[in-house]
Amino acid sequence: MIVLDAVRAAILSDDPFDRMDALVRAELAGGRVVRAVFDDLRPLVDDVLDTPGLTAGGEEAFLGTLDALTGDCHPSQHYRDLPAGYTVTFPDREAERRGLGFLVGRFSGRVWSNGAHVVPRDALVALADQNIPFTFVGTAGSDAGAGR
Repeated sequence: MIVLDAVRAAILSDDPFDRMDALVRAELAGGRVVRAVFDDLRPLVDDVLDTPGLTAGGEEAFLGTLDALTGDCHPSQHYRDLPAGYTVTFPDREAERRGLGFLVGRFSGRVWSNGAHVVPRDALVALADQNIPFTFVGTAGSDAGAGR
């Protein structure tokens, strides 16, 4: 849950756009959906806009974040829910290469910076059917699979 103090720290920072983006992305990586993040921020609008020392840039970063959460902006700037699925890792580079080669074009997914992969349930079955070794880490959004 995003709280007022965190938003104020972000909008008063030297880079309010990046800090607001980091707040939202941390929530999404934690398994929350876009609507829930918006629902956290919406009641804070008046308090945020009344923040002493708020600059035009800080205000725009906050309001722009709300727009991106609702889709009221350029499509490339929309926040989107992360794909539902399961987090897996591969035991070595060769297995990862084989696994990704098989998955691409067949299943949607995401690769985290820590090397974990989020894939749908059907992809787990397909990887096993292809005898591609992998380790089940957890459901997407769990601490075990978060790509921080």
